[in-house]
Amino acid sequence: YTLGSISADSLPDADPLKCDFSSYCNKYAAFIIKFLAIEKPYQHKKLGTSILPYLIKFFTARCANFPVRYITIEALPECVAWYERIGFTQTTRANSDKNILMYYDAIEKSRVDLLMEHFLDN
Repeated sequence: YTLGSISADSLPDADPLKCDFSSYCNKYAAFIIKFLAIEKPYQHKKLGTSILPYLIKFFTARCANFPVRYITIEALPECVAWYERIGFTQTTRANSDKNILMYYDAIEKSRVDLLMEHFLDN
């Protein structure tokens, strides 16, 4: 993984923080998982289903200590529904290759309320 950012323009308009914070910044910090792959002989054995929640927990714990809100991943089109079941959402960004950029909102609701309070009071 790497630490990078996701453009606010890539997020759906329904994202509550996009609406409220887009005037402050155009990018959000994100942990970027470029690819998650299981070799063919080991596919359909629930390995990815076991690994991804662990990764989400790992990154979410780090989001509590760093100003990082999102986890992103490049998904193969045939895997999009699987990532959505786990909690990822497709971005609106058009991708030139066949992969689809997806994100997971790793910030807790209580932290969203604190951020809203901070930005709206200042």
